[in-house]
Amino acid sequence: MRSIAYKSFRMAPTALHRTGTLARAAGALLLLVLAQTAATVGHFVLGAHRYEDPGRLHVVAPAVVALAVTAVVTALLVWRPGRLLAVLLAAAVGVPFVLVFGLYHGAWGHALKCVLFAAGAPASRLQALFGSADFVVPDDALFEATGIATFGLAVWIGARLARLVPAAWRGPGGGAATGPADPAPPAPPAPPAPRPAHPLRLVGLAVRMLFDAPFKSLGTFVGVTVSVFLMAQQSSLLLGILGRVTSFVRSSGVDVWIMSVATESTDATDTIPVSRLSAAASTRGVAWAAPVVQGIGTVTRPDGVREFVKVLGVEAPRYAGLPRTLSPGTTWDSLRASRRILLNWNDRPTFASAEIGDRIEIDGQAAIVNGFFQGMDPHSPYYYVFANIDDARAFTSFPQDRLTFVAVGAAPGVPVSALKARLEERIPDVLVRTREEMSDMEERYFLVRTPVGLVFGMGSVVAALIGAAIVAVTLYSSAIDRARDYGTLKAIGARRRDLLSLLLVQAWLFFAAGFVVGIGAFLMVRAHLPQLPMATPPRLFVGVAAAALVSCTVASLAAIRRVLSVDPAIVFRG
Repeated sequence: MRSIAYKSFRMAPTALHRTGTLARAAGALLLLVLAQTAATVGHFVLGAHRYEDPGRLHVVAPAVVALAVTAVVTALLVWRPGRLLAVLLAAAVGVPFVLVFGLYHGAWGHALKCVLFAAGAPASRLQALFGSADFVVPDDALFEATGIATFGLAVWIGARLARLVPAAWRGPGGGAATGPADPAPPAPPAPPAPRPAHPLRLVGLAVRMLFDAPFKSLGTFVGVTVSVFLMAQQSSLLLGILGRVTSFVRSSGVDVWIMSVATESTDATDTIPVSRLSAAASTRGVAWAAPVVQGIGTVTRPDGVREFVKVLGVEAPRYAGLPRTLSPGTTWDSLRASRRILLNWNDRPTFASAEIGDRIEIDGQAAIVNGFFQGMDPHSPYYYVFANIDDARAFTSFPQDRLTFVAVGAAPGVPVSALKARLEERIPDVLVRTREEMSDMEERYFLVRTPVGLVFGMGSVVAALIGAAIVAVTLYSSAIDRARDYGTLKAIGARRRDLLSLLLVQAWLFFAAGFVVGIGAFLMVRAHLPQLPMATPPRLFVGVAAAALVSCTVASLAAIRRVLSVDPAIVFRG
């Protein structure tokens, strides 16, 4: 029986030449689909950040899955043109990339909406026509432009698809293609040297070789999927925890922090004299300066359990240090009255589902819950409680002549770095840090003083090594099992570059399939476990993709070395 390699290359160069036009058209279509995927994903990621709505990221996984399906169907179509694959390609491309992303989302959801908005349609009318969970009135030019761009790409993709599908339906020889391509015509008396196969034909051969050993390939696919899932999950948890560590610094809107020189983080600090507040306020370039005090207390829950709380005292009217995002019904004036406190909305279950007006005790002193803040979740055994500065001193017995921090805001047009330098010159006996520097200090202290960073970092590295090891073992054992196939390729003129490309394509196919499914599984787990601090910034997906691609590529090196050393004469041995 002829080998798979021989069957796939037996038509070179004649059959490859006949399918060259089809392959180029398919490649152009695939590039357009890739552009549509990038535009769609970029548009929804931009919307998630612009409108602070992570729910918009639900499109990312389906878009990537649709791209992967299109790539596989395109490769199979170039390898074996036929009516069935032509129909599958039309469905794989037409439904998601033309109808959904292009016509429904781009044309209807953005182009028509912008036209009606420009014509003066009221917001209520637009809401009735285009109402959905993520509907917004056009107020961001870049967001609307990227949405309309998906419609333009859909028109281009539709035109390409309308030309490619009939050609694939007729087959490479011009007639109806009801099955495999017709055998190559008799070779001329002096045939030219075989030309290298088109990249998409190499993809087809790689897919066929993988499907020829389905259980081994399935095991590798599962291994890469688990590796990607673990890398994403571990890295996401680490980023989410670090986000909580720095939430106090990042959510309060303070430009520069002044604190004791003994400070290593907001959890490990000392106090400074109150006089440093006036010195900071009188520095050139300072728009405002406000005091912040911090102390530790205990709260007794209704069930008798005592919880540690970090009481933060802020001063009216600016309340610098308080998160800028407050829950509905809570205002800045909620702390003006005596003994009023604000709790984190997400911590309500800890305090017996506290509501506004409930009474709790902090170290035996009564306090009234008068509102809630958001965007500042705890990362330590302490729950955050905000009070006006006088009450905070009373709750924690904080000295009247001392402060924990001085929060400073820069005047308009004053660079924060320049303001920091002026404050350091004016007040040399304190530590001055910008918001970014303070955030970095918090992260560094947390990673050095706790094993969390090491645990999650090692988890990601081990996951990448597991995926690389599985791919390496599979490809190397496949290279040994298929020594005759690779020898056949060498015997009929395949170059070292062709063999290298073939093995790399197999490794990258494992990467692509494993990445799509692994990230999809991770996003599903994250959606069903919202209580876990799993952050998903764009750099997370880029980093996981890069790590998985590098590990799969490096893992293929052993197999590449084995294949390149195969002697073509093995084909003629018994």
